[in-house]
Amino acid sequence: MKSIARLFTLFLATAALGLPLTGCEPGNPSAKAIPTLSRIAVSPPSVTLTTGDTQALAVTGSYSDGSTETLTTRVTYTSTNTAVATVSTAGVITAVGAGTAAINLADSANAATATVSVTVNAPVPVSIAVAPKTATVTVSATQALAVTATYPNASTGALTTGLTWSSSSAAVATVSNTGVVTGVGAGTATITATHSSGASAAATITVTRQVQTYTVLDFNTAGLTYTVTPFGDESATLTSTGVPAGAPAGQVVKITRPVGAQCWAGTTLSVGDQFSVGRVPFGPNATSMTVRIYAPAAGLNVKLKLEDATNGGITVETDVTTTVAGWQTLTFDFATPAAGTPAFNTASTYNKLSIFPNFSCGSGAPADADFYVGPITFVGAAAPSAPPLVAQVAASYKILDFDNPAVVAGPFGAEGGGIAAAGSYPAGGPTGNVFQLGRGGSPDRSFCWSGTTFGLAADLSIPVLPFSATNKKISLQIYSPSAAPIVRMKVENLGNAGLSAETDQPLVVGWQTVTFDFANTAAGTSALDPAATYNKLSIFPGFSCIGPWGTPNELGVDTVFFIGQITFLGASAPR
Repeated sequence: MKSIARLFTLFLATAALGLPLTGCEPGNPSAKAIPTLSRIAVSPPSVTLTTGDTQALAVTGSYSDGSTETLTTRVTYTSTNTAVATVSTAGVITAVGAGTAAINLADSANAATATVSVTVNAPVPVSIAVAPKTATVTVSATQALAVTATYPNASTGALTTGLTWSSSSAAVATVSNTGVVTGVGAGTATITATHSSGASAAATITVTRQVQTYTVLDFNTAGLTYTVTPFGDESATLTSTGVPAGAPAGQVVKITRPVGAQCWAGTTLSVGDQFSVGRVPFGPNATSMTVRIYAPAAGLNVKLKLEDATNGGITVETDVTTTVAGWQTLTFDFATPAAGTPAFNTASTYNKLSIFPNFSCGSGAPADADFYVGPITFVGAAAPSAPPLVAQVAASYKILDFDNPAVVAGPFGAEGGGIAAAGSYPAGGPTGNVFQLGRGGSPDRSFCWSGTTFGLAADLSIPVLPFSATNKKISLQIYSPSAAPIVRMKVENLGNAGLSAETDQPLVVGWQTVTFDFANTAAGTSALDPAATYNKLSIFPGFSCIGPWGTPNELGVDTVFFIGQITFLGASAPR
């Protein structure tokens, strides 16, 4: 140290002059005084830095004899605010955060001190960026925006201070002073963040009105009875096993469309009476439904059709093409009906729904394929405008069943049959006797119009059916071995064959109860006259004289049907 060197020099000079060392004793008035540190000085005495910058200090000591010495590494340093600035033992200041601090210096041997004032400014960005750069929110929803700054040294960091936020349209979206955007009205707004340095950046915010939805059918709601009714050679069932990966949870509808199915093959999906669902609440801005569906390939046409469950003349249908092989959500907009189909009318009642996977009329026969249908959702309302139809509890009576020994049967058109006792026919039907009907295929072919008349007397008559303006329905329990055929019912006047009415119903595989509504008679047949006498009834399972259920004169294969109870709906006794 320099003070020690000074003492040593003094010692040598004293020895050279032959002076006694005792002259160095404090009590010797002739001894030369040892220089002492009188003050320390620091350079620079004050600094202004930017966060992340550093500054080295230089410390000089001044002695009582006028000499100086560098004391940078001898003094001790302390910071009054380490959140603003820190200092090393070598006297290097590091700017930590914006604010002010003091660096105090002290020499422990001489109690000399000095102070450096430090001001730290926030770094000035060269550019800023807002994230996310684009976002969509609904009315009243919020979106937080964040700002990242880039500094001259290429470093980046979150920026939360020194920012001013603005919106190009407060009618669309507002923004808080912390960058939180709130949707106000439908439209697009530009949200700009401007830093005090002049740097700015913007985000584009699209605001949409909150869209309400409800599930028309999900096939899993407790308390509902889901009915799947395929037609046109298609088959369908509810299942939760063997479903392709990616399916919704629970049950879905599996639809199999075999090779050779009718181009219009489809399936009606319902939860209410008359194959109904809740009335779809269409409106000027609510015209769409979505279907979660699995398709075996992209590019397949899927048709969705809605009807009035009580008036088959009111319909609307539209088509969508599958986009991938696998699960996908298709959106059907009924504002654009399929070409050649009825116009869309939001005032009409639409409460019956059918889906046609791989609809192909006019575009060739489709390949054998399995489709799966999950939830069907309406977009634009929170609930249907009316619930599904409920079967009205009305009077009815049994026209006949096959436990009644008075029942007689008269097959015609090479059809044959007889009583089948309980236990001798497929399960799932009535508990008593039924009637087995056989239609012969090649080579012993039945006619397309083969059927059987059932009566309660030798002349095959029945008591007069009590048709009226409001009561025109008869139900039938029937087993079908396939989903291909229809069944026709015909009522006549026993003494006047020209007085008759006929109507058809599609069949699915297995036992089922079908309802014949004579208000809608088959094409080319007579209308029902409710005031007339109808006392003869015939059933034609697998009727194929018209339509696409087979060749004009035969089904082509042996087919066995079973007939159960026949019931009149709407009256408690015959006329």
